[in-house]
Amino acid sequence: MDDVRYWVAFSCVQGIGPVRVRALLDHFGSLEAAWHADLPKLAQAGLDRRVLTQLGATRASLDLDAQMDRLSRLGVRAITWEDTDYPERLRQINASPPVLYVKGELKPDDEWAVAVVGTRSPTSDAPSFC
Repeated sequence: MDDVRYWVAFSCVQGIGPVRVRALLDHFGSLEAAWHADLPKLAQAGLDRRVLTQLGATRASLDLDAQMDRLSRLGVRAITWEDTDYPERLRQINASPPVLYVKGELKPDDEWAVAVVGTRSPTSDAPSFC
């Protein structure tokens, strides 16, 4: 499996979602290779100038090891499309999230669970994983 920290890293890049993650995987074979690719090669994979700018800024500012340590300290794990723990029903929908941040455990009974995520009054107290 591709190193999960690169999945986490790309989830922190504004403008990169499921469609672009799939394009990067198809083009580079792994998100690690995409993370280390130069900008012209990333453009060949279909990233536009705006996303390339965001990616460059994120690569310059994000310490991948520190990010993974932070998730660990918070008791959060990242589950990717490549993980066997990724919910099968979610995997089957079009444009499912490439990374799920999970605190706790997913149980077999959760297969039929439904979640609604969002808030009408966001606060700065909510943890951000990026």
